[in-house]
Amino acid sequence: MTEKRIYFDDGTFYVGEVKDGKYDGRGTYTWPSGEKYDGEYKDSKRHGIGIMSNPDGSKYEGEWKEDNPWTGTRTNADGSKIEYKDGKEI
Repeated sequence: MTEKRIYFDDGTFYVGEVKDGKYDGRGTYTWPSGEKYDGEYKDSKRHGIGIMSNPDGSKYEGEWKEDNPWTGTRTNADGSKIEYKDGKEI
């Protein structure tokens, strides 16, 4: 795997490991809005352990599967929390 910096016309960018032209391994994807995902990728999808943070202070921290929150905790801007297990809110 090779670490690369990839910049897109919409202002988003990715910094991290790439394999066969896809995000694969550890990396960070950042949006112009200030949203940021820092974690593991597989086949250019969030897959593994990672944190998705938002400018308002909300975030999801935990496991991702096929680009979806899987098992972890979403903390809202007001401090309230929502738990996820196997891709569903509990």
